[in-house]
Amino acid sequence: MGCIVLGFGIYVLAAGKDLATLIEDGKGESLTLYSSAAIILIVISLFIIVVAFFGCCGAMKEHKCMLGTYFAIILVFFIIFIVAAIIGYTQSEDKMQQPLKDSMKNFGKTNKTKTTDAWNYVQESVRSK
Repeated sequence: MGCIVLGFGIYVLAAGKDLATLIEDGKGESLTLYSSAAIILIVISLFIIVVAFFGCCGAMKEHKCMLGTYFAIILVFFIIFIVAAIIGYTQSEDKMQQPLKDSMKNFGKTNKTKTTDAWNYVQESVRSK
Protein backbone atom coordinates (compact mmCIF):
# COMPACT_ATOMS: atom_id res chain seq x y z
CA MET A 1 0.00 0.00 0.00
CA GLY A 2 2.86 2.36 0.77
CA CYS A 3 4.36 1.74 -2.68
CA ILE A 4 1.02 2.55 -4.33
CA VAL A 5 0.74 5.81 -2.40
CA LEU A 6 4.37 6.60 -3.25
CA GLY A 7 3.67 6.06 -6.95
CA PHE A 8 0.54 8.22 -6.77
CA GLY A 9 2.44 11.03 -5.03
CA ILE A 10 5.19 10.96 -7.65
CA TYR A 11 2.59 10.96 -10.44
CA VAL A 12 0.75 13.94 -8.92
CA LEU A 13 4.02 15.82 -8.52
CA ALA A 14 5.12 15.11 -12.10
CA ALA A 15 1.80 15.44 -13.94
CA GLY A 16 0.49 18.38 -11.96
CA LYS A 17 3.12 20.82 -13.19
CA ASP A 18 1.16 21.75 -16.31
CA LEU A 19 -2.00 22.39 -14.33
CA ALA A 20 -0.03 24.47 -11.83
CA THR A 21 1.47 26.50 -14.69
CA LEU A 22 -1.98 27.24 -16.07
CA ILE A 23 -3.40 28.28 -12.71
CA GLU A 24 -0.38 30.44 -11.85
CA ASP A 25 -0.58 32.17 -15.23
CA GLY A 26 -4.28 32.91 -14.92
CA LYS A 27 -4.26 34.20 -11.37
CA GLY A 28 -0.66 35.08 -10.67
CA GLU A 29 -0.66 33.07 -7.46
CA SER A 30 1.70 30.33 -6.45
CA LEU A 31 0.35 26.85 -5.94
CA THR A 32 2.91 25.64 -3.46
CA LEU A 33 0.10 24.01 -1.46
CA TYR A 34 -0.52 21.39 -4.16
CA SER A 35 3.13 20.55 -4.73
CA SER A 36 3.74 20.55 -0.97
CA ALA A 37 0.90 18.08 -0.48
CA ALA A 38 2.42 15.74 -3.07
CA ILE A 39 5.85 15.97 -1.42
CA ILE A 40 4.35 15.30 2.01
CA LEU A 41 2.51 12.30 0.54
CA ILE A 42 5.79 10.96 -0.85
CA VAL A 43 7.64 11.41 2.45
CA ILE A 44 4.89 9.78 4.48
CA SER A 45 4.65 6.84 2.09
CA LEU A 46 8.41 6.32 2.29
CA PHE A 47 8.10 6.27 6.07
CA ILE A 48 5.32 3.69 5.80
CA ILE A 49 7.48 1.52 3.55
CA VAL A 50 10.27 1.60 6.14
CA VAL A 51 7.84 0.85 8.98
CA ALA A 52 6.37 -2.04 6.97
CA PHE A 53 9.87 -3.41 6.46
CA PHE A 54 10.40 -3.36 10.22
CA GLY A 55 7.02 -5.03 10.66
CA CYS A 56 8.10 -7.85 8.38
CA CYS A 57 11.33 -8.22 10.32
CA GLY A 58 9.36 -8.31 13.58
CA ALA A 59 7.09 -11.00 12.19
CA MET A 60 10.03 -13.10 11.05
CA LYS A 61 11.76 -12.77 14.44
CA GLU A 62 8.42 -13.01 16.31
CA HIS A 63 9.02 -9.99 18.56
CA LYS A 64 5.70 -8.94 20.11
CA CYS A 65 6.94 -5.48 21.06
CA MET A 66 8.14 -4.76 17.52
CA LEU A 67 4.86 -6.00 16.06
CA GLY A 68 2.78 -3.95 18.51
CA THR A 69 4.73 -0.80 17.67
CA TYR A 70 4.39 -1.55 13.97
CA PHE A 71 0.61 -1.97 14.32
CA ALA A 72 0.19 1.27 16.29
CA ILE A 73 2.23 3.34 13.81
CA ILE A 74 0.42 1.89 10.78
CA LEU A 75 -2.98 2.49 12.40
CA VAL A 76 -2.14 6.13 13.11
CA PHE A 77 -0.94 6.71 9.55
CA PHE A 78 -3.99 5.11 7.96
CA ILE A 79 -6.19 7.37 10.08
CA ILE A 80 -4.13 10.36 8.94
CA PHE A 81 -4.48 9.26 5.29
CA ILE A 82 -8.25 8.91 5.63
CA VAL A 83 -8.54 12.38 7.17
CA ALA A 84 -6.29 13.86 4.46
CA ALA A 85 -8.36 12.19 1.74
CA ILE A 86 -11.58 13.59 3.19
CA ILE A 87 -10.10 17.08 3.43
CA GLY A 88 -8.76 16.86 -0.13
CA TYR A 89 -12.09 15.62 -1.47
CA THR A 90 -14.10 18.38 0.17
CA GLN A 91 -11.93 21.23 -1.15
CA SER A 92 -13.67 23.49 -3.63
CA GLU A 93 -12.67 23.42 -7.29
CA ASP A 94 -13.76 27.04 -7.69
CA LYS A 95 -10.28 28.17 -6.72
CA MET A 96 -8.90 26.47 -9.83
CA GLN A 97 -11.65 27.14 -12.39
CA GLN A 98 -11.37 30.91 -12.67
CA PRO A 99 -7.55 30.99 -13.02
CA LEU A 100 -7.80 28.37 -15.77
CA LYS A 101 -10.32 30.53 -17.62
CA ASP A 102 -8.05 33.54 -17.18
CA SER A 103 -5.04 31.65 -18.53
CA MET A 104 -6.95 30.83 -21.74
CA LYS A 105 -6.61 34.52 -22.65
CA ASN A 106 -2.84 33.98 -22.96
CA PHE A 107 -3.13 30.89 -25.19
CA GLY A 108 -1.20 31.29 -28.44
CA LYS A 109 0.62 34.49 -27.46
CA THR A 110 4.29 34.44 -28.34
CA ASN A 111 5.54 35.63 -24.95
CA LYS A 112 3.46 33.01 -23.10
CA THR A 113 4.91 29.79 -24.53
CA LYS A 114 4.71 27.92 -21.21
CA THR A 115 0.97 28.56 -21.09
CA THR A 116 0.49 27.47 -24.70
CA ASP A 117 2.57 24.33 -24.17
CA ALA A 118 0.64 23.46 -21.01
CA TRP A 119 -2.75 23.89 -22.71
CA ASN A 120 -1.56 21.83 -25.70
CA TYR A 121 -0.52 19.04 -23.33
CA VAL A 122 -3.91 19.13 -21.58
CA GLN A 123 -5.76 19.01 -24.90
CA GLU A 124 -3.64 16.11 -26.18
CA SER A 125 -4.22 14.20 -22.93
CA VAL A 126 -7.98 14.63 -23.17
CA ARG A 127 -8.03 13.76 -26.86
CA SER A 128 -6.01 10.55 -26.34
CA LYS A 129 -8.53 9.24 -23.78
